[in-house]
Amino acid sequence: MKINFLKNNLAGLLLILFAAVFVAGSFVPYAHAAAKPSIKDISKKTSTSLTVTVKYKTWAKKKVKVTVIVDVDKTKKNFKKFTSNETLNKDGEEDIKIFGLKPDTKYRIKVKMKRRSGGSWTKYSDVKKVTTEKSD
Repeated sequence: MKINFLKNNLAGLLLILFAAVFVAGSFVPYAHAAAKPSIKDISKKTSTSLTVTVKYKTWAKKKVKVTVIVDVDKTKKNFKKFTSNETLNKDGEEDIKIFGLKPDTKYRIKVKMKRRSGGSWTKYSDVKKVTTEKSD
C-alpha cells in the first residue's frame, strides 16, 4: 500500500514538474523580444549632422535594419526617420550618420532594430538628448 501511494504521488510530482518546465520554457522566446537596443554614443556633432553609435549585443555580427528617430519635441509631429541596412560588429555596435539637421537645435534620439532575415522590430531604445553645434 505504501509503495502504490509513493508511486502515485511521485507520478503527480513529476507531472507538475514537467508542466512547470514546459510553461517556463514557452516564455523563453519572449525574453529577447523585450530586449531593446541602446544608444552607446553620439559623436561627430556638427551644425547639421551627427553620428549615433547603436548597440544591441544580442545580434552581434548580424545583418540588421536600423531605424533612428530624431525628434525635436515630444509631439511626434516634428521628427525625422532614418532607416538603413547595417551589419553589427562583434560587439553588436554600428555607427549611423544622421544628416539634414538644423544648427543649434535640441533633438531627442531613439533607435529600434530588426534582423534583415525577418522577424519583429525591437522596442525603441531609451531616448538620448543632444544639441547640434551652432552654425559658423
